[in-house]
Formats: sequence, C-alpha cells, structure tokens
Amino acid sequence: MNTILKIEIGLLIVIALTFLNSCNANHKVNHPDKLYLISLGKQNDTLIIADTQEISKIMSFLNQGERSTSKFRFKYRIEYKLDTLYNKIGVNGNRFKFNRKTYISNENFEEHLDQIVQKKETEKEIYRDITELDAYIGFKLQSGQVLSNSDKALTYIQKDSINVLILEQIIRTDASKANFSILDTVVFINKDAATEIALTSCKLTENHKNELIFSFIKNENTDSYATILKSWIISVSKNVFQKIESKKVTCYNEHYGYDG
Repeated sequence: MNTILKIEIGLLIVIALTFLNSCNANHKVNHPDKLYLISLGKQNDTLIIADTQEISKIMSFLNQGERSTSKFRFKYRIEYKLDTLYNKIGVNGNRFKFNRKTYISNENFEEHLDQIVQKKETEKEIYRDITELDAYIGFKLQSGQVLSNSDKALTYIQKDSINVLILEQIIRTDASKANFSILDTVVFINKDAATEIALTSCKLTENHKNELIFSFIKNENTDSYATILKSWIISVSKNVFQKIESKKVTCYNEHYGYDG
C-alpha cells in the first residue's frame, strides 16, 4: 500500500469519526428557571414546572440522547425560554426532537413526563392568591372574574412575555371569603416585545350559543375589530380550556375610540 493511499484512508477514518461524534450527545443544554409541559391531545393541557430537581431531571434526558433519523408524532411538547431564545422539544417514548434534530434517550422520556402529569393532578393545591404558589412567584395579577354565575373563575397573570390563564374552582369558606384550586391552565408567550396585548371576551363569528370565549388580542387603537393572537373556549362543565381557531372568533377592541 503506497504512502498516498494510506494518507487518504487515514483522512476518511478521521472524517467518519468526526461525523459519528457529531451524531452523539454533544447538544448540552443549560437549565431554565421554568418549563412549560404541554400534553398534546384533544386538549392542549399545560403544566408549569418550577421545581429545580424536576427541571434538572428533564434536562438530563436532553443531554444523554444520541442522534436518530426516525420520525414520530409528539405526545408532549416542552417549551422554555433561556436568555432571549425560545425552545421547543417534542417527546414520544424515548425519542425527542430538539433544535430540529431527533434523538433517542437511554430512558423512556415519555414515562417520566407521564409521572409528572399524574403527580400534578393529585396535588390540587388550595390557595387564596395564585401568585403565592411556587410556580407563579414573580407573576402579577392582571384580572380575575367569576364565570357565568358558576363556581368557577378565570384569572389572568403575567410575567415579562409569559401570559397565563388559569381556570379555577371557587371554594367558599364563608360568605365573605373564598379559596381556589387550579382546574386547568394555558400559556401564551408574546414573542414580540413591541406588541402590547390584552385579554378580552369574544364570540363565535357564526352560530354562537353564548360560549365562554376569551382571546389575547393586540391592544391597539386602530379598529373596532381586534387583531386576535390566540383564543380558547372555556368549558365550565368539563373544567378545561379548549383551543379554537382565531379565524372562527370575533373580538371587539374595547380600547378603540377610548381617549382616556
């Protein structure tokens, strides 16, 4: 074997090893303060995870995966903000998609997320002020209201670009005081810092039947019809938010024509 051929073979081996190394877990992920765990089914239920140990465990899955070319449908989606970047991770079984690349974990990622969801469902913490719960420390209360003469309430809290709607069970202790527990939550992240948003009640454009519909809209003084960013129907019988296409909804801009 001549010298030139040996050199060429050596270069090919180096290139191959470099490629294999790039396919492994070289995608080390830093830890955010909060994760948003979204169950992708008929309802897009959202859990906010603020416990440091839980976040570390979840992020450890991301740091141990190896590259894969398989395609799959997500059961869960994890969203978080780190510095100024928004990140999304899709999960099914031991497979996950991160930064447009697919990986296979050594453990079953989905089973761990199932356990988190089950644990959260059994915790049902009772509170007076939602912003005193660990998951919502630092959030500011924007609005709150009782829904349609029911024993349910809607609370809107916000922190930086994160907007959270909380469907609550009202727990009466006496005639003048009430406690609450969380029934369901949804999260809207305003990715455009220059856009001021507001929460408003809306209705179906066609065949509306007094549904409870709330939307985040652009807070602008340009038109009587609002620019809708995201909408949900609230079911007080099923205790859930149900996502609805904004194009099916009409919202009036309550700030239009208001001169203060």
